[in-house]
Amino acid sequence: MPGVLDNAIVLRVWDYSETSQTASLLSREHGVVRVLAKGARRPASKFGGGLEPVTLGEASLIIKPATELASLIEWDLREIFWPVRRELRCHYAGLYIADLLHHTVLAGDAHPRLFDATLEALRRLTPGEPVEGPLLLLQWDLLTEIGYRPRLAPPDASTSGASDASAAPGADRAGRPSASTVRFDPTAGGVISDDDAHAPGASWQVRRDTVDVLARLDSERAAALDAGNPSVVRASRLLAAYLRSVMDRELPTRHLVFGPQGPRKTR
Repeated sequence: MPGVLDNAIVLRVWDYSETSQTASLLSREHGVVRVLAKGARRPASKFGGGLEPVTLGEASLIIKPATELASLIEWDLREIFWPVRRELRCHYAGLYIADLLHHTVLAGDAHPRLFDATLEALRRLTPGEPVEGPLLLLQWDLLTEIGYRPRLAPPDASTSGASDASAAPGADRAGRPSASTVRFDPTAGGVISDDDAHAPGASWQVRRDTVDVLARLDSERAAALDAGNPSVVRASRLLAAYLRSVMDRELPTRHLVFGPQGPRKTR
């Protein structure tokens, strides 16, 4: 079976034997690929630079549809994201990114735009700078790519398929309620009306400016990198909590980045 070349980011690595490893790779054209790298731990191997989590390389793969593990024939290390290795907050952010992708992207489900967004986020991690901005953009792009982009207005805020430019009574031009806070229900997929917030604890109280940050991400991505804007931090935390609900899984790395903030606090 012919091999394929693809750029890939290493998400996880496991020792398989004394000389071999298995790894989870996010590839640009083939999605997440679980690979067996025979001989990867030998001093002289075809895996230049070795397989290390949160690194970029060019992978030579043999993907067999009938087997769970693809064969990694060669690995050419192309980029090491040094801040992830040199600064603790960047390190935690890099591990969180790898965890998110490993648990949300399906095997064989290619997302080239998400791959590019991941590279962008990793390259934006800078020692001494907040990590919430790069993580906000990546989490937004991830939710968009996997079909879980949160709804930013109640379902009845606009009429019969009208665009977000349509305003509902008591709402702004984007159809979002004009109150200083809104209710966000992760199981309902986003902002809900107060009338729908029946079950205690099922929805979160969210500051309106937090939602406004999310509403501008597609058109004003640079605003998400404003280190002095506390709404950016809250928006990033909100998406992290929402992703926890989408995955139905708690990632320990989420707490390392955002802290053990409970869902009932205003975001």
